[in-house]
Amino acid sequence: GSAVSDVAHNSAATFDRLASTYDDDIKWDELAMGVPLLRRYLLRKARGRVLEVSAGTGRNLPYYRRLGDGGGSGDGGDSGDGRG
Repeated sequence: GSAVSDVAHNSAATFDRLASTYDDDIKWDELAMGVPLLRRYLLRKARGRVLEVSAGTGRNLPYYRRLGDGGGSGDGGDSGDGRG
């Protein structure tokens, strides 16, 4: 394949290998840096349906479910198979 497709394949394979433990591996670092607060801040005015591209393990998706009056929704996609 081309160099680009080789890089994409290697990246997806690496993601798939790391995805099952990624959220647990970074949760305390994210908490210390205030990432959960930042997520809430960034989504506070979001409404309706949201599509997150390159959603990774889906760490942001629970925040979309809290949109507005609870009627909001979120979905995400990524190239790997290891989403949590």
